[in-house]
Amino acid sequence: MAIDLVSGIVVDGLLKEYYAAASMLDAMRASGAQLLAMLGNLAGLVARVFYYLANLAPFSRGSPAAIMMLHHAMWMRLASSKKQRQVLQCLGLWRNGSYPLEECLIVRHASDRFTRHLYGTLLEHPSVRSPEELAKCMAAVLRKESTARPAAGEL
Repeated sequence: MAIDLVSGIVVDGLLKEYYAAASMLDAMRASGAQLLAMLGNLAGLVARVFYYLANLAPFSRGSPAAIMMLHHAMWMRLASSKKQRQVLQCLGLWRNGSYPLEECLIVRHASDRFTRHLYGTLLEHPSVRSPEELAKCMAAVLRKESTARPAAGEL
């Protein structure tokens, strides 16, 4: 019952926030500080979805791979299909020897601290070591966009 409550209330609420923020990003074509703020907000939302899903079903068969793929898909959804590979270059690789879902069990809250840990430690990248640096990398990819992005609700 607790899993159903967290999934139905918390995760569904976070996904609604994510889609609303992604739709605003699509509609506004924001630039500069506004774009970075929106992407920073999205980083927190994506990290919290990752955190809660990891805690809901940490040892179910297939869950770890599915949750890690969903994390990347949520970022890729923000760009057009032509730019999605560049989005992946902003994320880096999962740190060798790490178990990202187990890290979620150690951290007590889906907070800014977890978001910083996810993008600064769990994902290894030569130049992206924080949510702010991820937002800058994503902003550079999105600014280069010349084609439409997927409609809200697609993933």
